[in-house]
Amino acid sequence: MPLHKLQEIELRDHAKRSIEALELWLRRLIDGELVSRYGTGYLSATKPDGGNLISRKITKDMIERRAANPNRYPRSIDAALLDDVIKIVCKPELFDFFRDALSEAFPLGSEHVRITLDRLVPTRNALYHSNPISVRQAEQAICYSNDTLASLKAYYERKNMGDQFNAPTIIRISDNLGNVFHSSQLIDAGSKRAAIRNGRNTVATLHAGETLSLEIEVDPSFDKAGYTIRWHVPNDQMVQNNFERLTLQLEAKHVTKLFQLQAMIVSKKPYHRYGNYDDSVAIAYCVLPPP
Repeated sequence: MPLHKLQEIELRDHAKRSIEALELWLRRLIDGELVSRYGTGYLSATKPDGGNLISRKITKDMIERRAANPNRYPRSIDAALLDDVIKIVCKPELFDFFRDALSEAFPLGSEHVRITLDRLVPTRNALYHSNPISVRQAEQAICYSNDTLASLKAYYERKNMGDQFNAPTIIRISDNLGNVFHSSQLIDAGSKRAAIRNGRNTVATLHAGETLSLEIEVDPSFDKAGYTIRWHVPNDQMVQNNFERLTLQLEAKHVTKLFQLQAMIVSKKPYHRYGNYDDSVAIAYCVLPPP
């Protein structure tokens, strides 16, 4: 792609989308690795000498951003900025947890990661404050981000190969009401998982006549050609297949206190984790009659 031939708005869009993808994947890496070792309260975890595992300032900033906009940041790590996640993954006490995932792009270790990705911070800040960027900055944003993502995808593919079933899973589900649930936030209910907020299985109240949209993200280390997506809608004959987004016009037949939608992943292998499917996430709403 000859970047110098792009209009400024296209150049900025390519660079911004690349850096946003990088931030999302690094947050996923941090959350997954640290939850597995320290639990969901890893932000308050301490080192053997009693010091904070993650910088007190970074933790404080994330918590404050999340408190100010909880719908935008369902997890505290979602409120981490690019320079925050770089500092976390490059911290000497933590880097061994991330080394394998980043080794393909950064074989020389944490300093290699820090020097390379720190170059993207000024570009990221310029993009988010409507300041101009150069073609070289855009090139770095796209190339460095894509190199990092390729390393992370290869890492997750290696991890999946260790799974007895090696089947795709849903790593995020969101709706048009601002609710976002990452894999670590889903409640395991046996053969399916559920998106639950505040300890209840109902995330929002809607009325017949309104439009509801849901979107899932499937682990991208799996080829999309290797599985299908099925959406199940209660009180409806409709089952939408192979779309990551479901858009539904709510009708009188959908009125119920527990309107539970379900997204299912079915691999094209002859076996599945749960009989006839490999992963399932349910999300429920209360649908009231028209006001």
